[in-house]
Order: sequence, then C-alpha cells, then structure tokens
Amino acid sequence: MDEKNIKSLLIKIAAIVTIAFLVLFSVIFTALYFLNKKPVAGFYGISEKTRAVIKKNLQSSVKTKDGKRAYDIIVLDDTVPLQDAMKSSRKLDILFVKDGANAQYAYNLAQQKNLGFPKDEVLSGMTSSIKQTVTEYKDKKYIEKIPENLTDEQRNHIHEENRFYHKTCSIPVLLDNYEIDVHFQVFNDSKVGSINYWKDLETLSDYSKKTGKIPVLFAGGDDRELLNIVGALTEALSGRTELEKAVNELQKSLSSNKKGNNALMENAEKLISEGNALYPAVNFLKEWKKKGYLPRNFTQLSKRDVIAYTNAEEPVILFMNLEEHRLYNEKLISKYRTIYFPSDSGNQRRNFTAPVIMAVSLSKNEQSRNSIKLLGRNLQEKLSFGSGLAPALANCSIPDKQADDARYWIAATEKPVPALSDAAFLNESQRALVAGIIRAELNK
Repeated sequence: MDEKNIKSLLIKIAAIVTIAFLVLFSVIFTALYFLNKKPVAGFYGISEKTRAVIKKNLQSSVKTKDGKRAYDIIVLDDTVPLQDAMKSSRKLDILFVKDGANAQYAYNLAQQKNLGFPKDEVLSGMTSSIKQTVTEYKDKKYIEKIPENLTDEQRNHIHEENRFYHKTCSIPVLLDNYEIDVHFQVFNDSKVGSINYWKDLETLSDYSKKTGKIPVLFAGGDDRELLNIVGALTEALSGRTELEKAVNELQKSLSSNKKGNNALMENAEKLISEGNALYPAVNFLKEWKKKGYLPRNFTQLSKRDVIAYTNAEEPVILFMNLEEHRLYNEKLISKYRTIYFPSDSGNQRRNFTAPVIMAVSLSKNEQSRNSIKLLGRNLQEKLSFGSGLAPALANCSIPDKQADDARYWIAATEKPVPALSDAAFLNESQRALVAGIIRAELNK
C-alpha cells in the first residue's frame, strides 16, 4: 500500500473514531441528564410566603441523597392566563394553583391525559364542602351499564372497581377564607352585645365614628382585593346564585367576538347597575362610604396602607382574608376578633368565599404523584402551621383559632366559592378594567 492510500486510511479511521467518541459522549451525556433530571413543580398565583411553605414540604416529601433538591421549582407569571404562562415554561409535573377560571385549564389537561387520582382514595378525611370544590370525571375503564346476567359476586366486584375509576383532577391542600376582624376593646365599649347581622356592624360603626376611629377599612386600591370583597359581599347579601350569575356574565364577555375589552366593559357596567347581580354589593359600599363608615379615600388604599393604619389601631372593622391576617404583628392582630361575613337572611345556606389551593398532577411521574398525595394527607399539619392557612383535612392540628375558625366555617357551609378575581378573570388587565369600573362607581 502506497503512502497516499495509507494516509487516506488513517484519515478515515480517525474520522470513525471521532464520530464514535462523539456518539458515546452524547449517549453518556443524555443518560446523565435523564438520571439527574428532576420533576418540575410550578406555582401560579400563590403568595411568596405560602409558596415557600409548600415548596419546603414538597422537597422534604422525597428522600434524596446528601440533601439534594427533589424538585425544580418554577414560578409562573400570574399576570397572564395560565395557558400562556405554561406555554412559555418548562413542562410541569405538578401545578399549585388557586381554584378558579385559570385552574380549570389545568383540570382539563389532567382529565384529557387521565392524570387524576381515585376520588375516594385522596379525598378521604375532607369535609363534604371541600370535596365539592374538586372537578370530577370517570376514566374510560368505568362501566356505565353492568350486564344483567352476572352473579352477585361479579356485580359487587365491578362496583368496587368502579369506585376507583371516579377520579378527581386535583387535590385541595390549603384553605384561605375572607373574614371580618373587629377590634375587641372598642366592640366591648360599644355595648353592641353581639354581631349577627350587618345592622350590628353599622351600630358598631356609628359608635366608632364618635370615638374618632375609622369604622371600616380595606384595601380598595388593590384590584384583586376590591373585586374579592365585592364578591364576598355579593354572596353574603344576595347568595351564591347571584354571584355565579356575575361570574358567568363576566366569563361570557371574555369569549365575546367584540373587539378589545368592549364586551367586558359593557357587562361590568351592566352588572353593577340596579337590578343586576353586583349592584347590591357595590351599592352597599357606596352607602357605607356615604354614612362615613368607610373613609372617602378607601378606593386608593393599598394593603400596606391598611397595615399602617392598623398598626396605629385606627380601624375598628377590617375586611381581609386569612392570608393577609398573617401579615400583621401577632400582638397587634390579637386585639381583633374574627367573624365571617354575616347574612341578613338568617340561617340560609351559605357558600363562603374561600380560596382553595389545589395541587394538580400534570404528568405520570410517580414521585410527583406520591408527593401530591402526601401534601393532601400526611403533611397537612406542617402546611397549616407554616402558612397559617387552614388545612384541607377535617381532623388535623392547626396553628390557632383563626385557622380553626376558617376550617369550621367552611365545613359548616355548602361548597365554598373562589375569590371573584380568580373565579371570573384570566389576567391582570381584565381585573384592572373591571376593578376600575367599580372604583369609579364608588367614587361618584
């Protein structure tokens, strides 16, 4: 073989060796990547404090070597619709989201891929009101019509199997609640006696005005808070049916063919006009402002402003949720007593506004599915103590009376309703538009 052929052969051998090395390197790299790849947990619309508690318990739900992280964590952009936020993120194995319009997108994904959990298995120990918050479906193995020509034993076997084919798209892990906090000393001094109806709160507000205190306060300058208080008042004053009417009308306008936000604006203006679903709540706030119970600038106040006023013990009555309650200094907030939003209809069935944080499985990854189950059962106490929110389980240790009250109130009612800002809207611009319309009406 001449020198030219030898050189050509060597070049070919070198090329083959190089390609083989690159292929081997690629295989090893891919194998290492998948061996070290962690499931991904996403959070949408969950506050930083609550997110940190869930994340801590999620990581600890899996035993790993050398204390390594069991999950990669992604915080999704909750100013845009969940569908858009998920499209621009890595593929999720678990999603934590508040029940509502955006959560429905995740529930649909779980149902389409049959990623739900057997309902009886994961909801055991939860009250009937909490069980009603989940989206259910029957997987394809469910036998709708059992043949007549089977033995009793065969029929019983099918009934037992069918029980596991009733699926839930999500598992409730924590409960929030909209509440009213009343300064106990001022309440005692007022001699009101008890608060069972709105007129009792009005009597306390009249007394508070005479003492120079701010009778009632909430963060009306915060879009979500304004919407959620209007929603909670709508349930209290008019009932769940009227609130659901409002939610349906708002959602209908979002799917309208009208350009831009015209349909949403028209529907929102209609809903707050006399004879429509949101009118009683908005008019209620206007009347309280007119009577001097709410300060003239309450529609401009942020949550930080309200905390500052409360630190000076200026307000007597506060509207907030349990999560906000936890932002206050313990010594200060202990001077207030918590009650639920009353109803002048007496013992009618109630559906309190109680945001429920759901865990949704979005993959078949066994580690993540097991973790979700643990968060809904074994880790409930740690979640509640860490976040200050109420647990989903009926019998579980809780941090204090506020969390216990929230759990009891929700358990004693029908299905809790999501906060209006989560129930009806998909993004911040929609919330801002409707909150702006309500705010303008309150400022007339």
